[in-house]
Amino acid sequence: MVKDTFKSILDNLKERTTNPFLGTLIVVWLIKNWKLVYSLFYFDSAFKLEQRLKYISTYFENTSFFWNMVSVVMITLGVLILTYLLLSVSRLITDGQEKLILPIISKWTDKSSIVLKSDYIKLQEVIKQLELRLEEERLAKVTIQNERDRLDEKLAALPRKPETEYDYLHEELEGRKIIDATSELPSYKRVADKVFRDWDLEGFNDDLNDLLIDNYVDEGKEVYKVLLREGFIEIRERSAKGMTKYQLTEDGQLFLKYWNNISFINEENH
Repeated sequence: MVKDTFKSILDNLKERTTNPFLGTLIVVWLIKNWKLVYSLFYFDSAFKLEQRLKYISTYFENTSFFWNMVSVVMITLGVLILTYLLLSVSRLITDGQEKLILPIISKWTDKSSIVLKSDYIKLQEVIKQLELRLEEERLAKVTIQNERDRLDEKLAALPRKPETEYDYLHEELEGRKIIDATSELPSYKRVADKVFRDWDLEGFNDDLNDLLIDNYVDEGKEVYKVLLREGFIEIRERSAKGMTKYQLTEDGQLFLKYWNNISFINEENH
């Protein structure tokens, strides 16, 4: 039990001495009353207990305990305030160096690695929009595949016709599959609507023809920017004169079939 009590006292003392104020107070008191502390440990062996107690009593008679403690507390508070002020200044210097000076130095030495926060936020928004569109495309492709499987089953169930009639039916069904299925893809409809609404139909067909015959084209042209953004084309080669060769992606080839069918239907309707 004595051992537990002693341990509890030690733990309590350890916890209290870790307090910044109390720890600083003890250190300041020891420094201010160093003569008394020194004397307690280095009394002359000839001094008896009564003489030692009398020395301590005389010390506090000459030095007011109250005002001594007041001065110790004031010094302690001053030390703590100064310490925290210095810590704050140190933190200010560290943060200033990290957030102000280093970015300026990096901006001078390596402009490509530093971007404005506003530009970063805009790019994050673009990435989110692209992720949403990618998810839409993925779901649409699943729908297309299911529709294609359903049409294939219908085609397989049709009775065998004479060869010419069967081939005609097959081609007609394939065309319908392309239009019906791909029309569910937002990107296909988005580009087709833009062609009919904003672009010249003949000019768009000429641009597609340039892609198919592997011509160098101006990558700054809006048509190629849109097709590249939608994932219908990809860069194959760049010339020294700033011109570019593109090639159709798998989605681009499917879009081309879709476009050929709807543009043919559009011509018939007009």
